Amino acid sequence: MLIILGQLPHLLQGERGFIFRYFSYVDTERSYWDWIKRFIKFHKLRHPDLLTGDDVRDFLTHLVMKKHVAVSTQQQALSALVFLYKQVLGRDSFTINDWQKSILGFPRGFDDLY
Repeated sequence: MLIILGQLPHLLQGERGFIFRYFSYVDTERSYWDWIKRFIKFHKLRHPDLLTGDDVRDFLTHLVMKKHVAVSTQQQALSALVFLYKQVLGRDSFTINDWQKSILGFPRGFDDLY
């Protein structure tokens, strides 16, 4: 099942309410919403219910290998996707195995400031 871009807000309408009840921070809601949209787009608009832990692993690995993200960025993406699958879609037994973890602690050049 493909998700048409116009259906994306409808799919995650419940997710936005969940985030507000859990965190009450607009920045967290926006961040999670953004990571979930990136994940869906990465998998060619397939519905998250049809994707597995291996698909999450592929996305997290892509962030490290192609986008060169820092550890905290990858962790934020992981947190958003775990929230999506466990809280929104109700998958309690959802597992993600062996993704490539980032080794970047800070953006390049950041350590020169200290």
